[in-house]
Amino acid sequence: MSSEPWINWITVATVADLVASHRIVVPVVSIYPLDEAQDACRERERGEAEGMIVLRTDAGRRARHGPGHRAVGRRNSPAE
Repeated sequence: MSSEPWINWITVATVADLVASHRIVVPVVSIYPLDEAQDACRERERGEAEGMIVLRTDAGRRARHGPGHRAVGRRNSPAE
Protein backbone atom coordinates (compact mmCIF):
# COMPACT_ATOMS: atom_id res chain seq x y z
CA MET A 1 0.00 0.00 0.00
CA SER A 2 1.18 3.51 -0.73
CA SER A 3 2.74 5.59 2.03
CA GLU A 4 0.32 8.30 0.90
CA PRO A 5 -3.09 6.59 0.77
CA TRP A 6 -4.85 9.74 -0.45
CA ILE A 7 -3.20 9.16 -3.83
CA ASN A 8 -5.28 5.99 -4.23
CA TRP A 9 -8.51 7.93 -3.60
CA ILE A 10 -7.50 10.54 -6.18
CA THR A 11 -6.91 7.76 -8.70
CA VAL A 12 -10.26 6.11 -7.92
CA ALA A 13 -12.07 9.46 -8.21
CA THR A 14 -10.35 10.22 -11.53
CA VAL A 15 -11.25 6.85 -13.02
CA ALA A 16 -14.84 7.15 -11.76
CA ASP A 17 -15.14 10.56 -13.45
CA LEU A 18 -13.77 9.17 -16.73
CA VAL A 19 -16.26 6.27 -16.68
CA ALA A 20 -19.18 8.56 -15.77
CA SER A 21 -18.33 10.92 -18.63
CA HIS A 22 -18.00 7.96 -21.07
CA ARG A 23 -14.41 8.92 -21.87
CA ILE A 24 -13.40 5.36 -21.05
CA VAL A 25 -15.57 2.27 -21.33
CA VAL A 26 -15.47 -0.67 -18.96
CA PRO A 27 -16.70 -3.66 -20.96
CA VAL A 28 -19.15 -6.14 -19.50
CA VAL A 29 -17.61 -9.56 -20.10
CA SER A 30 -20.24 -11.72 -18.40
CA ILE A 31 -23.69 -11.39 -16.89
CA TYR A 32 -24.88 -13.95 -14.35
CA PRO A 33 -28.26 -14.28 -12.65
CA LEU A 34 -27.94 -13.62 -8.92
CA ASP A 35 -28.48 -17.28 -8.07
CA GLU A 36 -25.28 -18.11 -10.02
CA ALA A 37 -23.12 -15.68 -8.01
CA GLN A 38 -20.70 -18.49 -7.08
CA ASP A 39 -19.99 -19.11 -10.77
CA ALA A 40 -19.35 -15.39 -11.26
CA CYS A 41 -16.91 -15.40 -8.33
CA ARG A 42 -15.10 -18.42 -9.76
CA GLU A 43 -14.74 -16.67 -13.11
CA ARG A 44 -13.28 -13.59 -11.41
CA GLU A 45 -10.91 -15.75 -9.32
CA ARG A 46 -9.56 -17.42 -12.48
CA GLY A 47 -8.42 -13.94 -13.54
CA GLU A 48 -9.36 -14.41 -17.18
CA ALA A 49 -12.04 -11.71 -17.41
CA GLU A 50 -10.85 -8.30 -18.55
CA GLY A 51 -13.83 -6.19 -17.60
CA MET A 52 -16.91 -6.29 -15.43
CA ILE A 53 -18.73 -9.40 -14.35
CA VAL A 54 -22.31 -8.36 -13.60
CA LEU A 55 -24.79 -10.06 -11.28
CA ARG A 56 -28.32 -9.61 -12.57
CA THR A 57 -31.40 -9.48 -10.37
CA ASP A 58 -34.87 -10.00 -11.82
CA ALA A 59 -35.22 -6.21 -11.88
CA GLY A 60 -31.89 -5.96 -13.73
CA ARG A 61 -33.26 -8.04 -16.60
CA ARG A 62 -35.54 -5.13 -17.53
CA ALA A 63 -32.94 -2.43 -16.93
CA ARG A 64 -31.20 -0.78 -19.86
CA HIS A 65 -27.46 -0.38 -19.89
CA GLY A 66 -25.98 3.06 -20.39
CA PRO A 67 -24.32 4.05 -23.67
CA GLY A 68 -20.86 3.32 -22.29
CA HIS A 69 -21.57 -0.35 -21.61
CA ARG A 70 -21.73 -3.24 -24.02
CA ALA A 71 -21.31 -6.97 -23.64
CA VAL A 72 -18.14 -8.39 -25.11
CA GLY A 73 -17.93 -11.68 -23.29
CA ARG A 74 -18.69 -15.32 -23.34
CA ARG A 75 -21.89 -15.58 -21.37
CA ASN A 76 -25.13 -13.61 -21.66
CA SER A 77 -25.51 -10.33 -23.47
CA PRO A 78 -27.33 -7.34 -21.88
CA ALA A 79 -29.91 -7.51 -24.67
CA GLU A 80 -31.15 -10.83 -23.31
